[in-house]
Amino acid sequence: MTDKADLVTLVESYIHRADSSVDNNIGNWIDFATARIGRDLRSQENLLTVDLTPVANPVVLPDDFRAIKVIQYPADGNANVSLRSVPEPTIARITNTGSSPALYAVSGFNMTIKPFQAKTFALTYWQEPGALVADSDENDVLNAYPYIYLYAVLIEAQSWLQDFTQRSQWVATYTGEVALTNEQSQSADVGNAPAMAGV
Repeated sequence: MTDKADLVTLVESYIHRADSSVDNNIGNWIDFATARIGRDLRSQENLLTVDLTPVANPVVLPDDFRAIKVIQYPADGNANVSLRSVPEPTIARITNTGSSPALYAVSGFNMTIKPFQAKTFALTYWQEPGALVADSDENDVLNAYPYIYLYAVLIEAQSWLQDFTQRSQWVATYTGEVALTNEQSQSADVGNAPAMAGV
């Protein structure tokens, strides 16, 4: 399975339907599945690093942002220092004074950094996979984990078909595969944790 067309064909074979009703709805199923995967998957294939150069709080996060893995800046000796995540109510109580950025909090697509300094931060985050619109469209997650995409689309298909017994089975299968993939990705990162900024 290499692109959207292959995914559609496979889904139709699993639900034993390939009619106009399916054609009219499968694009929505794939969109919903892509959003679900973006919320749940924490793999190398949907991990991206970008540079941010904010001039003030709040810092606007990318449109495809789903979760932060790490946000860093270079310190003395070229070592990267990572900010520590805290809840939004906590960061609201912290004064914007200090020698260097240490903490961040996220609310929706906005991030607050304290103490704030205008510098370049390297943001590594998990993103929602690219949309599958044209038949030839693909993305890194579909290429690496086609079965995860298949199970996610089948969840949406069975919701539409109102076969909730089958839907529960696909939810369990999808959840298990995502958990295993996330665990493997996390294991690959052991020993690579950056230094944390002091508060």
